[in-house]
Amino acid sequence: MSLDPLSDVRSHAPDGEPAGGGGQAELSLVPLVRSRGATLIDALEAHYPGSREQAEAASTYAFAASVELGMSRIGAELTREATKLHDVGRVYVPAETLAKPAWSRTREEAAQVELHHEKGAQLALGAGIPERVCEWIRMGAERYDGGGPNGVRGEAIPLQARISRAAYATYAALTAEGSDRVADRSRGPADALQGSAGRELDPRVVDALTTVLDRSLGPGQST
Repeated sequence: MSLDPLSDVRSHAPDGEPAGGGGQAELSLVPLVRSRGATLIDALEAHYPGSREQAEAASTYAFAASVELGMSRIGAELTREATKLHDVGRVYVPAETLAKPAWSRTREEAAQVELHHEKGAQLALGAGIPERVCEWIRMGAERYDGGGPNGVRGEAIPLQARISRAAYATYAALTAEGSDRVADRSRGPADALQGSAGRELDPRVVDALTTVLDRSLGPGQST
């Protein structure tokens, strides 16, 4: 099973500007976020080994979904770099808590995990990550149905944040990790993602990722 759909989508990246962002403004931001974010990923990996692999895999799916949704190449690359930082706030959560399934965490532990997006945004801002990207990290806590910590719903959540959250759910659906990120892990990855569409995840982003899964895993293998 391949977790890298990029070989199938690189040739599909549009040259024009996306409906949801991109262009020359992002051109200089991509290397900036990549270089400054690398230190944060190093710290998270040291705190909770395996985090880098998760971040890299999720960012791959974020890039693919961004392309599928019509973002420019530059916009998709910036979304990919931002997605790597989606979970950097977990460096403030004890590793023992992160290792527990969501259902077994105490109320206090669950609250710590819930705050990690806010803390991650603050950490990234202090590391010199642009404020706009930090806002995407912070808004990664919000659910499409408005059930997140601040009650932000639907398209009021930045598209990049919606993509990042769904990309991590895709990784969870394809691995034994992150069982709290998808609604039903007993089904195939695409079906598991569809089970969260309209609730945790943006249905349009889920559809894009389902297309990516079908392309990378082969017809019928993702359901």
